[in-house]
Amino acid sequence: MFPSKFSVSIIVLLCTAISPCFSDSWSADPFVDMAAEEESSWTSFSFELKDRVDVLVDATGTFYNDDWIARAWILDSDSRRLVWEMTEDNSKKSGRKGKRRFYDELNLPRGRYEAYFSTNHITDIHIEGLSDVIDGIFRGFNYKSRFDKDWGISIYLPKDKTDLYAPFDAEGGTNEIVRLTEVENDEHVKAGFSVNKEIAVRVYSVCEGRTKSREMYDYGWIIDADTRQQVWQADIRKSENAGGSAKNRLFDETLTLKPGNYVVHFITDDSHSFEEFNQMPPYDLRHWGITLWVQSGDFQDVEITPYEESEPEAVVNLTGVGDEEFVSAGFTLAQNTKFRVYALGEQPHSNREFVDYGWIENAGTKEVVWKMTEENSTHAGGGNKNRVADQVIELPAGNYMVYYITDDSHSYDEWNAGPPIDPERWGITLWLADSTLSSDVVQPYTEEDDPSILAKITKVGDDEHLHKTFTLKEARAVRVFALGEGDRDEMYDYGWIEDRDGEVIWEMHYENTSHAGGARKNRLVNETIELDAGTYEVFYSSDGSHSFAEWNATPPGNPADWGITISLE
Repeated sequence: MFPSKFSVSIIVLLCTAISPCFSDSWSADPFVDMAAEEESSWTSFSFELKDRVDVLVDATGTFYNDDWIARAWILDSDSRRLVWEMTEDNSKKSGRKGKRRFYDELNLPRGRYEAYFSTNHITDIHIEGLSDVIDGIFRGFNYKSRFDKDWGISIYLPKDKTDLYAPFDAEGGTNEIVRLTEVENDEHVKAGFSVNKEIAVRVYSVCEGRTKSREMYDYGWIIDADTRQQVWQADIRKSENAGGSAKNRLFDETLTLKPGNYVVHFITDDSHSFEEFNQMPPYDLRHWGITLWVQSGDFQDVEITPYEESEPEAVVNLTGVGDEEFVSAGFTLAQNTKFRVYALGEQPHSNREFVDYGWIENAGTKEVVWKMTEENSTHAGGGNKNRVADQVIELPAGNYMVYYITDDSHSYDEWNAGPPIDPERWGITLWLADSTLSSDVVQPYTEEDDPSILAKITKVGDDEHLHKTFTLKEARAVRVFALGEGDRDEMYDYGWIEDRDGEVIWEMHYENTSHAGGARKNRLVNETIELDAGTYEVFYSSDGSHSFAEWNATPPGNPADWGITISLE
């Protein structure tokens, strides 16, 4: 007995509602078959198609509270670009609480592909009434998983074209120079390479950042190892969304590199990385990190070899600096010399001024020849306020002092935010940039042993009144270098010089000062005066506020010199 027209309609309706009718033209077994796991996770499968073909994709996920908590997508394995993804528009409701299903054909050209399925935030607090809220506060909340056993993706080939499929290993790739991927939480990874001729490279980086705050949290950069200059850095303004969460960012750029040595870096903070994504992961989650490829056709006569940075003995090593410390070291140069300067410090987000930082002074002229600034530093990993400067500078022959100062919080072993990637180097380090130079070119220097310094009253605190005596055997030109506090009416922290009879022969007035950096009231004198043979007394007086290590406004550029120094020209 044949079914009635009404019973046939029921069969058709049930077939459509429960599972779209499977055509005999498709293979019974999917060549991709991935099911979601109970916990927030992801899974992938790589495959190659030997010719253009139509495939049937059957994927079930969930779109809940305006966000996907489970869905599928497909990438082109060579271009790393999205081929297909499950969206609200191309899928249909398939049950309650946001469950959706994609069931349709895709036409895929010959190529290599990666299919992904990911779940995220599938466990929610379960509340049915006020009693659940009260119990949750005092006894802990109940958590309910939104896991659905139907989540997953299956892909089918036509029955007569199953030979067009082949599996392949998605690891590695042609023309690859550096691959720092699958980077986990709190990591700093790097790799170096040398190239013998100019080449164009593709820089591809999947990372984490916020466009609103313009901050990167997991990101990469490339340094010219010879000049220490950054040749590329992840600038969030040049990024695009990498799929999934809005904080997943993608850089896909072409960079021209000259012959030389290069080091590629990638750093991560303490969350949302390949180790564990705390929001929906990006499309290309296996490439969380940074990868460099040589552009196609640019390999002719190119030699690319591994490069390893070597770290010689430091000329100056002021590191591991703690709270409220001031450290210094001096050196003398017999000739013009290049140095690599590496400094880690703190710049609060709301303040352009550094509170933990280093600088270098010419000991004779008191000129600041290098200082850690926002412009010459980048994010150092961990807390947003961690900064790192890594540069090559050249200094002429002479005497130099290196300083590093910290405030009362966030320093080595006493972090109040995430520490930097290289916490032991909190401070400043100098190395010879030219490893062929003899270490004899650099000798120790101390101001105490410098015969050109006649009198030195520095690092003056609040309410101090200090003096020192010096004698000249003959008339000489002397340099007066003084830092103090004042405004147009008067000076509050200042110095002066008296002769043997107590007559003031030089005094620090606002009119003969210039701005010393930092707050406008920081004043500087750096001038040469002529003195006759004789004995002189140098004085320095400070009031009850704003002095060395007790600043009530931004300190000057070289705070260690707060006071007065007299030296021979």
